[in-house]
Amino acid sequence: LDYEYKAKLTPENPIKWAKTIVGYANGKGGIMFVGVSNDGEAFGIELDENANSIRPAPQIISTPNSKVKVMVIPAAEELMIAKETFELLEEARKQEQIAV
Repeated sequence: LDYEYKAKLTPENPIKWAKTIVGYANGKGGIMFVGVSNDGEAFGIELDENANSIRPAPQIISTPNSKVKVMVIPAAEELMIAKETFELLEEARKQEQIAV
């Protein structure tokens, strides 16, 4: 997996940073992190380590001083997969493609 960090893309020249992003996407592709230093640190994010260690995590895990609000969005992948599988099986059963 190829990735690149862009610590700063100046808002004064949006065409230049748009060309940078498009050029990267049109090249070999990968993931580009904007606002992240070369060592992987995101600028402006200050995590509340205590809140981030709680499971299930609270909704907001950034500190009040963080320039960026970091939120945890719970996901129920297993439930969605089960529901979609059930719907597919029901549809196949209705079309008499399988016996359930």
